[in-house]
Order: sequence, then structure tokens, then C-alpha cells
Amino acid sequence: MKILYKFTKELVFLVLVLLNMAIYAQTFECKVTNDYQISDRIYQFDVYIYRTGSIELNLNSYQFSFKYNNSTLLLNGGTLSALYVLGSSELTGFVPSGVSLLPALAPNYIRVNGPSPSSSGIIIPTSGLRVGTFRITNTVAFGLASMNLTWNNATPATTSVRRVAVSPELQPVAITNSGTYIPLLHNLVLNQPPSAQSVTGTGSYCIGSSGLPVGISSSEFGVNYTLYKNGIAQAPTDSGRSGLPITFGNQLFGTYTIRGTNFGGTVTMTGSAVITENPLPTITTAASTADVCYSISPQTTPLVYSATSETPTTYSITWSPTPSNSFVAVTNATLPASPITISVPASTPIGTYTGTITVKNANGCVSVGTTFTVTVKGGLTAPANTTATVSCPANATDPGAPADITDACGRTISAVADGSTSTLGTPACNGTVVWKYKY
Repeated sequence: MKILYKFTKELVFLVLVLLNMAIYAQTFECKVTNDYQISDRIYQFDVYIYRTGSIELNLNSYQFSFKYNNSTLLLNGGTLSALYVLGSSELTGFVPSGVSLLPALAPNYIRVNGPSPSSSGIIIPTSGLRVGTFRITNTVAFGLASMNLTWNNATPATTSVRRVAVSPELQPVAITNSGTYIPLLHNLVLNQPPSAQSVTGTGSYCIGSSGLPVGISSSEFGVNYTLYKNGIAQAPTDSGRSGLPITFGNQLFGTYTIRGTNFGGTVTMTGSAVITENPLPTITTAASTADVCYSISPQTTPLVYSATSETPTTYSITWSPTPSNSFVAVTNATLPASPITISVPASTPIGTYTGTITVKNANGCVSVGTTFTVTVKGGLTAPANTTATVSCPANATDPGAPADITDACGRTISAVADGSTSTLGTPACNGTVVWKYKY
């Protein structure tokens, strides 16, 4: 009975511990991804950890390992080494403490050790954090074989190699909880040729612009991409970046293809970019509008044009600031049949004003500016002053208004009285009297 009693108590204790772990269970996912051959001797991959449960994941430490291919076909007579890429971890304060290559064990292992367990830990979000970037380097070029990198489920030596130590929320004791270890998204075969990405950049531009950007929609580490225009290689080339598009900048008209080259060969990317150059529209206008006469009211004058090309649909006009004026600029107004009506502001001073007209078509191309002038007339010449001599200024009489005159616009202008002045001297009959008239 005593033995049974002891066994029963131990069984209850174990159940309580398991229940306690279940209450605060934290789940996670470890993933290996972004594996690339970045040179003929270096293979690189990333390890990420994600929280998958609803309970906050507080990481205290970790240790894991991978199996890899140690065949002579892969090693190609060389010797492998492994390392953590400094600065690549997103686990602030919890970066890997070491990477061990264990070729003597069967299968061969790469073991990654985390830091010593911490009482504070680091919170892992559902979006995940990168544990680090790791590299396997060969002393010679890799042979044509797969790395076969997979998670290790065994326990080489005496150390567990698939362990994530976490502290459940509200519980300070570090325990090892359940997690999922996701294998590589693909099994990289070393020296395989680049994958075909889509070429981007087809379109058109207007003469005088810098062209359009040409590139590819995505790229790979370790691939050098070359742009070809009408079959001729262009410089410079561009090195790929994992999953990111690349551009060769703006290019002028032509047909563009792109080839990617790595240690596995050269591949032409999918499709091409065909860029065309659109000519600019034109408009031929008269050198000047019809002249207008000075007016205190707004007025208009026609600007005749005789020809256009490339089907312009709108026009714009800017005005020279000299001489000073209040002409209003026009922007993308619908182009009418000839003539174009030009608005002349009220009280525009007599003078000649210069405008510049451009036209634009449906392609968005804008013509070179064409200048024209608007002349405001209205000048006149006043008749010469007249004089008369009398015996005494007091006897002088107003001679009356001078004759009508015609201004530059052909209008008849009459003079109107504008007052008079007298200057009397000594003796009293000495002096002048002036009558003023204005037009």
C-alpha cells in the first residue's frame, strides 16, 4: 500500500506539471528560407522564428542544427566551414553565440548555439524575427550537387539540437515548449542557372525626354544581369538582390532583353521591353495677331494658325513680362479651329506684347514654343502750339480749341479745354496768358 501510495502521488504531480504547461503553452515556428549560392564557394540561408499561438512568446535561448550533404560530388575535393553573418540577427541581445560544423557525425550536422538563457528574454511577434543569416563556405568551388539542407530531428553528441527555451507569461520558470520546424521552401541545387524573371519597361515617351526605365520584376542573389538593346549588351551590369526588382534606369527607343548569369549558366529573362519614341506636335501661327486699339474695356484679337502636326488637342500660352502687362496665361485649353482668340486686358497700355504658344496631343507630348506678338495701338500727334501778340494781356481772348486730329487707329479726337494761366508783370500791360487744351 505504501508503494502504491507513493506511485499515485508521483502520477498526480506529473499531471499537474503538464496541465500547468498547457495553460501557458506557447507555440512557435522555425523556418529556413532565402537559400542562395552567392558565389561558386559560398552557400547562404536564413533562419526565422515566429509565434504561432495566442500566448506571448518570450524567447530565452535556442539551439538547433541541420543535416547537409557531405558527398564528394558536392565538396568537389574541398573542405567546408560554417559561420553566422555578423549583424544579420534581429534578436537584439540574443544573437547566435556560435556555429559548429560536425562532419564526423552521421549524418553531417551544422549546429547553431544561442546565447546563455536570460531571465528577461525577447518577445517574438507573429510576424517573426530573423535568428540570423548563415553561410557554408567551401575551400574550392562546389560541385554540381544539392546541399540537401534539412532540419535535424536527432540528438548528436549529448546535446538536444532542436530546442527553443521560452518563459510563459506570468511564469518565471524556463521550459521547452512545442514548435514546428519548417523545412526549406526549396532544395537548392548548387550551380543551377538563374530563374527566368519578367522584363519590365514597355511603353513610349516624347522626343526630348530621357526615355523609360527598363528592368526585371524580381532578381536572385548571385546572379549578374545584363541589359541588351537590339541584341547588343549594354553597360553597366547589375547584381541581383533576393526577391527584389532591379532597374537599369531610363532607356531610349529600342527593343530590350535581359540575361542573367551565374555559376550555373546564362538564362534570357522572360519577354522584352519595347520602347517607342513619339514625335512632338507642331503648330504654325501668324507672327502677330490683328492689332487692337487702346481701350479701357477688355477686348479680344484673333491669332490665326495655318497648320498642325501629330494631332494636338490643347494649347497653352505664356506671356513675356516685358513690357509690364496683365495678360493672363492659358493652360491646356481645348485647341479650336483657327483662329485662336487672344484676350487683351482692359487698359492695356499702348505697346507690343510677346506671347509663346505650345500645343499638346493625346500622347502627352508638348510642342516647342512658338512666339507671336500683340500690338496695342492708339498713339497720336498733337498740333503745334500757336501764339499771338496783343497790346495788353487783359485784352487777350481765348483763341478756341485747336482742330480735331486722327489717332493711329483712325479715330477722330477732339481737344477739350484744360484751363488757363496768366502771368502779369510791371507795367500792368506786360505779361502772358496761356489757354490749355488736351486730346
